[in-house]
Amino acid sequence: MPLKSKLLLIILDGVPYRNFRTYMGNLEGWVKSGEAQVWKMRSVLPSTSACCYASIHTGVPPQVHGILSNDVRFRVSQPDIFSEVTKAGGKTGAVTHSYWSEFFNRYPFDFVEDMEYDEPQGPITHGRFHTMTGYGKTNQMTPSDADLFATLTMLTERHGVDYGILHTCTLDSMGHRYGHETTEMDHALFRHGRTACGLPAALAEEWLRGDCLCRPWPVAARPSWRPCGGAAGLRPSIISATPAGRSMTRCSTS
Repeated sequence: MPLKSKLLLIILDGVPYRNFRTYMGNLEGWVKSGEAQVWKMRSVLPSTSACCYASIHTGVPPQVHGILSNDVRFRVSQPDIFSEVTKAGGKTGAVTHSYWSEFFNRYPFDFVEDMEYDEPQGPITHGRFHTMTGYGKTNQMTPSDADLFATLTMLTERHGVDYGILHTCTLDSMGHRYGHETTEMDHALFRHGRTACGLPAALAEEWLRGDCLCRPWPVAARPSWRPCGGAAGLRPSIISATPAGRSMTRCSTS
């Protein structure tokens, strides 16, 4: 049965705190008007992608869940958001990198069977994934963010998911490719701010039906970056902002 409270989690991978506060005009507009809140946090260590993904969804550090690098991957044993929502009778939806399927559904990732699935038993009820196979400096291999947001919107409308997550590596890949103090990165952040904040806001209004409460929660998963484009680790990391006009509840990951 549908849950009374719905949650939409948006993860923008690899965005430094300073860039979030400078270029994400839609989010800053919500903050200025009092319709959103911001929390400045620190990443887990190591602050590489896979480690952060597993920690965000389980609430425990890498030293506990065991995902210690991008090359160390398996099905984690700790309870996570997907599993707990499913146990409570809710539906989950994921539009993310394939790591999320490996960590929270099954490992290893099967390119044919796992790219897209609908499994009522969960823990990921409706999954749409991408692998970025062949990723490198000359070709990011990242899908269009507009396509990703449209896909998550489709899952919410078609399947009525109670918890949905979208994860995009576009800005993370741009940081590796160009660094963060560049015209290319400034332009990418500006465009991403329109895509990442416009569609979820519209979706939230449509999702608010009856007693259902939707809490859109844009999050940067791993923005502890040096200006040259490498992950640093010991820097302020996760910025969270939730559009309000509705109840706002802090989401703690550890």
